[in-house]
Amino acid sequence: MKIFRIPAGFGATLAVILLMGAGPCGTGEGASVLMRYAYVDTEKWITPTITDGADPLTTEQPAYRIGPTERVLLRWNTLVYREPKIVLSDQYRVEIQLPLKNVGSSNGNEAKDLIELCPLDSDWSSMATWDQTDAQTDVDWQTPGGNFSTSDCIRAQSVSTWGRSVELKFDVTDWFVSRVRNSQRNLGFVLTSTATGFEVQSEGASSARMNWLESP
Repeated sequence: MKIFRIPAGFGATLAVILLMGAGPCGTGEGASVLMRYAYVDTEKWITPTITDGADPLTTEQPAYRIGPTERVLLRWNTLVYREPKIVLSDQYRVEIQLPLKNVGSSNGNEAKDLIELCPLDSDWSSMATWDQTDAQTDVDWQTPGGNFSTSDCIRAQSVSTWGRSVELKFDVTDWFVSRVRNSQRNLGFVLTSTATGFEVQSEGASSARMNWLESP
C-alpha cells in the first residue's frame, strides 16, 4: 500500500491509497481509492438565552457547551461536491470524529452514552437560533432546538482517549445513503446531550471531522 498526500480544496485533505487486488473501485492490481477528510464548514451553537442569530458567541468560540438547552448545528457542505465519488462497502464507511474538550479518560464512555448526533429534518442557516432556522427570515423550527426525530439519532460506536482529550467516532453511513445519496438533502446534524458538562472543540484541526473514501 502506498499513500500520497495532495491538495484537495474545499477545506479537505486528500490521500491516495493504492490497493492491490480487486475492490469496490475496480479489479486487478493497481485498483485505488482516495481517502478524504473534511473539517466541519458550517457550525452554529444554539441556546434559548441567545435570540440574536448574528451573536458572535454562537460562531466564534474555540469550544461550545452541549447539554439539554445547549446544542451545536453541524453541516459539511463539501459533500455536495464529493457525493458521486464516495465509495461504500462493509469496510468503507462515512465517519464523523468529534473531539471533546476537558473530558478525562474516565468520562469518555459516559460521553459516548450521553451525546448523540441527530440528523436534521429542516434546512437552516448561520443565522439560526434555538427557536428559528433563520433569524433574518423569521422561520421557526417546528420544535425549538431543531427539527429531528429522536429515533434517527446516532450514538458514537467508539471512543478514543489521551490525557484529558476524548474523541467520539460516529458511523453516519446510513445517514449519508438515505439523506445525501438517495434524497440529495444534506441538512446536517444537531449535536445533543442529556447531561451538562461537555464541550465540543471547534478550532481548525481540532474541530469535528468527516472521513470517507472515494474513487479516483
